[in-house]
Amino acid sequence: MPSEAATFALSDMRGRDDTRKARRDSAAMAAWLTVVSALFWTVVGVLASDLFKIERVEIDCPQPSIAEEAAMRAETVSYGNIWLLPTRDIERLIGGLPRVKDVRLRRVLPRTLVITVQPRTPAAALACQGRSMLVDAEGVCLTWTGQPPGHLPTVRTSALDSLRVGRLMPTWEAALLAQVLRGLHEVKLSPGARVDLTNPHLVCVWTADGVLGKLGDGHHLEEKMILFGKLRKVIQARGEQPLYIDMRVPSLPTYRLVK
Repeated sequence: MPSEAATFALSDMRGRDDTRKARRDSAAMAAWLTVVSALFWTVVGVLASDLFKIERVEIDCPQPSIAEEAAMRAETVSYGNIWLLPTRDIERLIGGLPRVKDVRLRRVLPRTLVITVQPRTPAAALACQGRSMLVDAEGVCLTWTGQPPGHLPTVRTSALDSLRVGRLMPTWEAALLAQVLRGLHEVKLSPGARVDLTNPHLVCVWTADGVLGKLGDGHHLEEKMILFGKLRKVIQARGEQPLYIDMRVPSLPTYRLVK
């Protein structure tokens, strides 16, 4: 058996070995961290250098008038490095334009920023004194036109004085219109349809072939519009042509045929 002194000596040697190993590991870790830190700050320095300073900003938008508005707003933004974009300012100034639906940013290395502007899409045409104001599904006024596209429904509104490009049509009318548009789209009756919103208690729709839908007030307009479209289809499938379909009581719709 080893003596007690020998046992202590072996224990001390193992302790010294462990200490030296710990020191080597610590030194290796420190060296590795130094290298990584140096590489990190080198990369940061390169990325933050003038090599990547934004020198050109391009506006990508299919509508020239909106592109011009966006370009004017873009000129007021303070740009720096292409990796650190002023995203909030761009979204506030350009994305906040009334006729803009969305804004996306794309980097073209090393010094070009492309701002893609998605315009709002016309969903209906508000008739006004021989011309029409195109509005999107949220009721935002987009542009005046003399002849609205045939695939859009036309709308009568009582708020003609408030129609201005970039403005929102009256909130209550926008809410009614949104429901009707969703219903028309669902039953594929949008092209050539006419919508009357002048009486909030009796919203009416005429299809392209002249069938009147009496939808009533603003409650469940989308559902009533869809049911109207389905009933019209069933009636016409029997070889009959409805003059109107009254949906004011959705659980008990009535209709009258063309004689």
